[in-house]
Amino acid sequence: MKCFPNSWKLASVTPLFKSGDTDSCDNYRPISVLPTLGKCLERLIYNQCIAYMNTNHLLTDCQAGFRERHSTGACLADFLDEIYEEIDGGGSCGVLFLDLAKAFDTVDHRILELKLQALGFKASAVSWFSSYLTGCEQVTKIGDVFSSKKPISCSVPQGSILGPFLFLCYVNDLTVNLLHANCFLFADDTALIVRGRDPDRIERELNHELANISKWFDANKLAMNLKKMKVMHFRHCRNLRSNRDLHISLNNEIVESVHHFKYLGVILDVHLSFETHIEKLCSKINSRNGILKRMRNFISKELAIDLYRSLIEPHFRYCDYIYTGCSLTNSRKLQVAQNNSLRAIARADNYYQTELLNRELGIEWLDVQASKSICVEMFKNANNMNPVHNCNKVAWVSHDRSLRSAGRADLVIKRTNTKLADMNMFVHGPRAWSKLPVDLKKMDKLSGFERQLRNFDGFVHVR
Repeated sequence: MKCFPNSWKLASVTPLFKSGDTDSCDNYRPISVLPTLGKCLERLIYNQCIAYMNTNHLLTDCQAGFRERHSTGACLADFLDEIYEEIDGGGSCGVLFLDLAKAFDTVDHRILELKLQALGFKASAVSWFSSYLTGCEQVTKIGDVFSSKKPISCSVPQGSILGPFLFLCYVNDLTVNLLHANCFLFADDTALIVRGRDPDRIERELNHELANISKWFDANKLAMNLKKMKVMHFRHCRNLRSNRDLHISLNNEIVESVHHFKYLGVILDVHLSFETHIEKLCSKINSRNGILKRMRNFISKELAIDLYRSLIEPHFRYCDYIYTGCSLTNSRKLQVAQNNSLRAIARADNYYQTELLNRELGIEWLDVQASKSICVEMFKNANNMNPVHNCNKVAWVSHDRSLRSAGRADLVIKRTNTKLADMNMFVHGPRAWSKLPVDLKKMDKLSGFERQLRNFDGFVHVR
């Protein structure tokens, strides 16, 4: 097929509210519904294209969005490892969080075609993608009401199979002009990190990198939203030399310096205490506990457990291994929220012992769950199932061949200088791994490892 059929190019767009003022169109995300047959063809093309890109290592290692074996958790772990490492060595990190204004909607088709050619796609393939992108139309749907058809002159289709892939190709060379900063990309979520011991130098280099990357955006007809961009200065609370905010600006417009920022679903603070994230999480969980408690008189215990596992537990488990080593005060706040969930399910009063409910309902303690989550991540890293830069951060202990324990079992435990660095997943992960039995550590299949890990009871709950 030399071209993409015109009958498959009509998208039905439903605006989905994000946050902010409901009267502002900028606060809505367009969700496109496309013809099913067209998406089947897109899947076939995508499989060939992504195989070509992966085989030839054409996608930048900085990009974690829309890629196999990549996840927000893996990206966050890699991002935080860099910060923990610098702080542990006595330095600090300046991080600039960029905000792209309607990134998917402003992709220029001609520039995209040139980028595909530069990546080695043949003229016939580029011609097919040109056919795929041109002549597209959309209608907006609100309730049962449809607007008239409107042509789409730029952008990649949201809700499509090929749209995210084409966007990755479009931003693939974003990091080329960076000299001092390390870049972390998750689709259009972009963070620039500059490390060092001198806050003045960090400030200068971040300003320089912002100016560099702004030129790239201008050349590629993308826009940054300076009002939504934030800068953070991560440092140890006892590092007085670095205890100041960073002053970053572009074209005389100041980038707001903040002490908290939500990145990939986790609220980070400058001292990496995760206190704000945990408070927000507990507030969300307790509101759902109230709903569960009111419903409990009308539903069975089994259904209440199912509701907990589907509506409450995923919030506890999302990236739980990122903040496992937080202070005992913060971890207890989380445990109190789970205790409230257990009592709501069992219709127990506030004085009922949750240790009994835990065994009765078959729901694991949060710290035990987190220890198992991090062991799964260690298994993926040690067996090359995560991104390469994550896998390279763990290593097997080399044993003397004459020892009975020789073979791959234990992971190297990194030494740290500060208690804060012990929260790094690549530090406390191998420690949790060391508590597993040898036969479990030597398993080679993830499904079998997870199945056996569920039955492992060697992790102790801290009351």
